[in-house]
Order: sequence, then C-alpha cells, then structure tokens
Amino acid sequence: MSSRGQLKIQEMAFVLLAIMLFFGIVALIYFALVMNDLREQGKIQSENEANALVKRMISIPEFSWTKQCSTCIDHDKILALKYVELYNKTKEEFWNLDYLAIEQIYPKKAGGECMNGNYPNCNITTVISKKINYGKTSFAYVALCRWNNDKNQNICELARIVVSSKDVKDE
Repeated sequence: MSSRGQLKIQEMAFVLLAIMLFFGIVALIYFALVMNDLREQGKIQSENEANALVKRMISIPEFSWTKQCSTCIDHDKILALKYVELYNKTKEEFWNLDYLAIEQIYPKKAGGECMNGNYPNCNITTVISKKINYGKTSFAYVALCRWNNDKNQNICELARIVVSSKDVKDE
C-alpha cells in the first residue's frame, strides 16, 4: 500500500516537473519573439532617425552654403570636415552614423573620391565610412556649391547626401 502511495506521489512530481518545463519553454519562446520584435522596432526607429537627420543636415552650419539657398551645401566645408574631429569626438560619435557621403550626380567627373589633391575634379566626398556593410541608406538631393577662383563665380552642381544610421547591435 505504501509503495502505491509513493508511486502516485512520484507520478504527481513528474507531472508537475513536466508542466513547469513546458511553461518554461513557452516563456523562452515568448521572450525570444518579443526581443526579436524589439530589435526590429529599434532598426525601424534608427532608419527613421536617419531620414530625419539627412533632411536636417542640409541646413546645419557645417554644411550650409548661404542663407539664401536652403538646399545648397558647401563642397569646401564638406572636404574640410572630412579631415577634422568635432568637439573632441569622432564624426561617427557626433552624428551617430555609420556612413555619410556627398555624391555628385551631374555633371559626372572621372576623379572618384575627393581628396585635397584632386578637388574639385571628383565625384564623391565620404565624410564618415565606419564599416563595409551599412544599414539602410537615406538620401536627399542637394545643390553642391563651391567658389571657383578661375572664373570668379559660384558653381553649383546636382548632388545627393547619403546617410546610413548606426545598426542596432544584436546582443
């Protein structure tokens, strides 16, 4: 009789253990799905911030050409910004970006990446390039302006500013 009672107690313990194990696995799956959703929401938020940032960057003093042209950026300032740190921070930390570049669209030139040696005969000025694979890029079309000493005039060309925000880390 006592062995039958012990057997029932053992069965009850195993059933309780199985129920606890089942709910533990369900809870792990639930939390994994919630964390994945949070990561996705973080990526979407980061992309939205990059879209807003690319629109604001056109008018910040570090990029602006003149007050009269709200979508014009100064190519000379961009080139200088490429080689400088901002407020004792790196440019990546200051703007919280993985990639920032200004690509000249028209007229196309054969110069490639803008450096001090080939400026203004170049197509792209990369200010921030932190890694090879970037997240989703956002861009806006702008007028890329500079002063030409030879012709003693302003020259503005069609370009786009390209931004990629920092990726959400998978931890």
